[in-house]
Amino acid sequence: MDGWLKELTPVYANYQFIPHLSSAEILAQFDGERRDFLKSVLAQSKKARKWFSIDLDETARRIGSDWTRIVVSAS
Repeated sequence: MDGWLKELTPVYANYQFIPHLSSAEILAQFDGERRDFLKSVLAQSKKARKWFSIDLDETARRIGSDWTRIVVSAS
């Protein structure tokens, strides 16, 4: 997902992104557990007019993961 996320704060607690593909097209590029993980992360993103945003701490809490895994998966 290189180049699809943009940090908003110095602590990198929130990210904004504009997907270049639909969620289905993104997820089709992955298999198994990683696909399930990314699906959970994408489901936590909120769409505004153009940008999607994601709160890393809240997402990590909701999906039972560490926020660093979310950032690494998006790199």
